[in-house]
Amino acid sequence: MGLFGRKKGLVGLDIGSSAIKAVELKAGGKTRPDASLGIIKSQQVADRLKAAGLECYGHNLESSRRFFPQHCTTHTYEDRLETIGYLKRAGIRICSGGIIGMGETRAQRAALIAELANMDPYPESVPVNHLVQVPGTPLHGGLRGKSALDPFEFVRVVAAARITMPKAMVRLSARPTWVHDLPASVDL
Repeated sequence: MGLFGRKKGLVGLDIGSSAIKAVELKAGGKTRPDASLGIIKSQQVADRLKAAGLECYGHNLESSRRFFPQHCTTHTYEDRLETIGYLKRAGIRICSGGIIGMGETRAQRAALIAELANMDPYPESVPVNHLVQVPGTPLHGGLRGKSALDPFEFVRVVAAARITMPKAMVRLSARPTWVHDLPASVDL
């Protein structure tokens, strides 16, 4: 069960906390309340989410530190890392990965995996999202609808995540349609 949102301040936190408690009550303990609520700016907020029953927080790094400013202008990479720090200190499990295929270099993809793998502890769930280009968005326009990533490069990123974070659940998210066309010898 997931809760996603972008409400600001304590009003948004109260809405999120109420929703987390409602999910737990309705499911009778049969589902795990997860949320992805964006940037958290204080330990108090993370602690209140934990007290409400939140077990796992989805908060992708999105890309490497160096590539991040090329696709995000609303907050910094440090804001994302700080949020993860607050959540970890509150005892909330982390789901964090990134989006690949946005025009970044192989070195920048490796830097993203290294950043995740060097967290102590690294996230227990690591989504590897392949960019799905949507017509009318800046990346679709910039890439002209063509994949910026070779299929085997996608496999290499997944392999690197699995090798560097062996206990993590590496998840393929927003996977491209060509995944089905990979040879049988490639087991994702």
